Amino acid sequence: MGDAPSMDRVNERRTALITGANKGIGFAVAQGLAATGLTVAVGARDETRREEAVERLRAGGADAFGVPLDVTSDDSVAAAAAAIERTAGRLDVLVNTPAPAAGPTRARRTPRRSTSTSSAPSSTRTCSGWSG
Repeated sequence: MGDAPSMDRVNERRTALITGANKGIGFAVAQGLAATGLTVAVGARDETRREEAVERLRAGGADAFGVPLDVTSDDSVAAAAAAIERTAGRLDVLVNTPAPAAGPTRARRTPRRSTSTSSAPSSTRTCSGWSG
């Protein structure tokens, strides 16, 4: 990652940063953008998951690299911008994927058990959904 970008890469390849690209929607977006020929920067906090995602993308033929990124930290965002500049020379696309709900919102969404009085064995009963 510390190498200077090649002039071919800087001039011909567009680069996309996808936040949360180590799993879920973010990973799917990274796969889709890579399939169109973009270089993808996998932005994620967790180093292990980030590098696993990069390897999975590369195994599928993508030009991908990891970028440590916590979007709640100005210092992390600045460091990510510098890393992308060093690695790819430019950023053309930014995709900020949604993070799971946190804090009080998540705390209110607790599963509740079904109050069914059916005669079915208890092992076949399921949660009725989320309250809130």
